Amino acid sequence: MATTGHAVVDFGSKPTDTASVVVTGQASILSNSFCEAWIDPTQGATADHSVDEHIMASAVVGVACSAIVAGTGFTINVTAYSASLTGKFNVAWVWT
Repeated sequence: MATTGHAVVDFGSKPTDTASVVVTGQASILSNSFCEAWIDPTQGATADHSVDEHIMASAVVGVACSAIVAGTGFTINVTAYSASLTGKFNVAWVWT
């Protein structure tokens, strides 16, 4: 069965092309689990970005999971391809 959740990735106040967030509390995750994440406009706006800005951001960023630690969690990495970003974006994730 898949485990799902939400997090917020913060690019900060100065424009940058990378941001990450660590997801913890995943006691059942294994080092060989599969995980996936994406910008999630369905969670609504953040203090920094509207739902429409979440939708637009999803077209110009790559989102990848890394650093899976068994019994603990993983890292969500977001990289902007053609622009620098600021502020917070909602992300959703799943692992199995």
